[in-house]
Amino acid sequence: MATTSTQGKHDDYWKICIRPGYDTAKVMRDKLKDRNYHVSSNMRKDLLSECLRRSNLGILSPHKLTIAELRERIKARRIDTTGFFPKLTTSSRQELLSALEQADLNPKFEHFLQLPPELRNKIYAYYYAEFKMPLYAPSQPPLSHTCRQLRQESLPMFYATCEFEIRLRRTRIGPTYRMKRFMISDENALFLHNTEPKYVATVRHLLFTFEEDPRPLADGPACCLQLGEGGDYNLQLPGPEVSRDPSFDELADEARSQAGAAVRRLVARIVARPEKDKLRREDFFELCEAIALEFKFG
Repeated sequence: MATTSTQGKHDDYWKICIRPGYDTAKVMRDKLKDRNYHVSSNMRKDLLSECLRRSNLGILSPHKLTIAELRERIKARRIDTTGFFPKLTTSSRQELLSALEQADLNPKFEHFLQLPPELRNKIYAYYYAEFKMPLYAPSQPPLSHTCRQLRQESLPMFYATCEFEIRLRRTRIGPTYRMKRFMISDENALFLHNTEPKYVATVRHLLFTFEEDPRPLADGPACCLQLGEGGDYNLQLPGPEVSRDPSFDELADEARSQAGAAVRRLVARIVARPEKDKLRREDFFELCEAIALEFKFG
């Protein structure tokens, strides 16, 4: 059975000295006593190491609490005690401690939807900031009401923040299959056809790559496009970076020589559209053809 835990993961990354070093049992016991963290004299080194890790995470020791106080804390935190004891009123001290310690290792925040929308959007943006997503359409499991709400309100931020990778694959066409052409992969096409246009329109970061790069001296992706606010955008093709500010009408001569004319024309049409209709499904396929045409892959 698969299990999950936050130990050493997202709740830990910002803490200092998360994992205890290779101290002796006496050193670890002294550290814990200095912090007024309860430890017994017969604790093994592995248990001391676990207590020190919990202390580093700011988790208080419940060992000094009475049985009545332990039960009150479990009730106040609404901890699911299934698997630890049948009844709270007849549970032993060790069972109560085990339930509390397990809950500490799997913290929950059940008031996320009560946060202001602006703060929730910042959390979504932070969470998606480092994502580079291949375009594919995964199956969706049944969702609870809360999960559906989270999904619906975070989807626009997901599409606007993540960098989406479009993979171009070489295929043979024509009656004799001798002609070569680059096309969007089947997974990418499935994603585009199954994603609502309103979400496609919010995508702002695109990265075109080749499944098998046909350019012997190629370095980097075939095309990288970032759409900013208004008419701002950043376009990168093999060679020097090409960027454009809407206050300028022309690109520099060197940049013009590096940028693909077909790609630039299409990007100019895209950035001229209103924000809510910036990208369309057909743009992905036209960009694929423009990239292939410019580099003479068609």
